[in-house]
Amino acid sequence: MSKKESSSKKKLSKTVAKALTLTIAAATVVPLLPANFTTAEVSQDVSVADTVYIQPIDTANPVIEAPEESPLVDGPTEEIEEPAIVVQTEVTALESLQNAVSAAELQVTLTAVELALNLTGYHSLSPEDQAQVAEVLFTMNSSAAFTDSGVIQQVLNKAVAAQRDTAVLRDAITAVNTADSAVRLQSALEVPYLGLVMLNYRKLSAEGKLAAADSVLQAVPANGFLNRTEIQKAFNIAIAAVLEAETE
Repeated sequence: MSKKESSSKKKLSKTVAKALTLTIAAATVVPLLPANFTTAEVSQDVSVADTVYIQPIDTANPVIEAPEESPLVDGPTEEIEEPAIVVQTEVTALESLQNAVSAAELQVTLTAVELALNLTGYHSLSPEDQAQVAEVLFTMNSSAAFTDSGVIQQVLNKAVAAQRDTAVLRDAITAVNTADSAVRLQSALEVPYLGLVMLNYRKLSAEGKLAAADSVLQAVPANGFLNRTEIQKAFNIAIAAVLEAETE
């Protein structure tokens, strides 16, 4: 083979290789091009690198697209059961007090912790006086039922205060009835809780006051004075007798 023929074959091989290269490049690029690009335009004798630039993928820091958020789907509605109605213990205790058929039964209901009553003054009374307080509340409850613990507390406070005054007066009268000497009776008569009128008594001398007390001591009935009025009456008579004796 001559050198001329050998040169022609080399040129032909280069041409064929170039054509194959362009064909492979076109086959790779065309799917990435817009639809209006044609194969002819790609197959022009233009460098593929000057026509299309393919962004290389950074394998070290790949771009991860965030997944699309799924729409929220409401779950099945859970029905909430309504709480059962619970009878309050305070209401039960209040009903027990309202429905008491006697003062003794009402007195028991007063100490129920559910009513949360302040019973300090009540407990300071004697058992007999506590029973009297219960009688007062029972009488009021028969005509107008107590509506709540607050109303009961107000009525209880008034009844306790009144019974305390009654107890103090009763004890003062008892001191007069049980005195065994003029001196002790004089002290009993002068107790403020007895509440006697002392205007003319203060006009007497010390000896006159003791003489008046001795006169009252002699006038004490066998069963004792029943109330303050009877004591005051006997006291006035004794004072008048002493005043008359001192003016003579």
